[in-house]
Amino acid sequence: MVKLQSLDMECLQGSTGQPAAEPLLRPHQSLSALDVLAVTPASPENLEALSMLQTGARVHGADAWNCVIWNEARRLVVVQGNPPPDSISFALEHCPQARVILARDGISCGIHSVLRGWHCASAERFIFDSHQFKPRLSGPRAEFFDVITYAHMLPGLGETFRDELLEAHSEGPVAISLDDGCIAAYCFAGWRVQGFFDLCVVTLPAFRRRGHAFSCCSALISTLQAAGQHPQWFTLSTNLPSIELAYQLGFRRLESLLLFKREPYNNQSPNGESHG
Repeated sequence: MVKLQSLDMECLQGSTGQPAAEPLLRPHQSLSALDVLAVTPASPENLEALSMLQTGARVHGADAWNCVIWNEARRLVVVQGNPPPDSISFALEHCPQARVILARDGISCGIHSVLRGWHCASAERFIFDSHQFKPRLSGPRAEFFDVITYAHMLPGLGETFRDELLEAHSEGPVAISLDDGCIAAYCFAGWRVQGFFDLCVVTLPAFRRRGHAFSCCSALISTLQAAGQHPQWFTLSTNLPSIELAYQLGFRRLESLLLFKREPYNNQSPNGESHG
């Protein structure tokens, strides 16, 4: 939906290893999202931050490499580097509806003391390696959703899954896998920016462990890669079926993250989708 160096190193390098420039403003101040965007590298590690910076984010912190980024509509707060603790408090004060805070593992800015009462979990980010991908010769076959052909199957999804699928379809292609005349799984691109996208897949509980997620993901990856888009995979460290599926699809682990959430975690991906 990431490993940090020590605070001293973060002052010398950005969170992606880039040489730090002069701070954009005095410490602990609001920063220009456009200025931060200009110096944030286009990489999978910065997918969420870049997406928000391009769509009306607010930023507060010491500089572009040690700051907090949030967007009220997304309900997500991204912690870059090691910002001052009061920048995290400032973000939550101005984005009270935030439900997830994303930070790199090893952060040393006192985030745990600021976020007392929040639930913390470890997560993993993976990037796709096409050389590791081995397509299956048997199993479910994926198709691409369109409303006219599959409208009669939508009621079987239930309201939550149906609305998510239709919203995803309005923004891009959605791969689906069928089982006994029902939509068993669907896959779509979540966060996407500058050639990278977050692969999201949902398998309905009754159809899990049958290969539907693999089928959907394979189809969408092939389609979006042909268009120059590169997938990433993001899941909780405790979601072992999701991690297993990521490796089967040809992903390799990139970094670890910390996720803070107001509600207790279940065994889903950080953005709520079940990989399986």
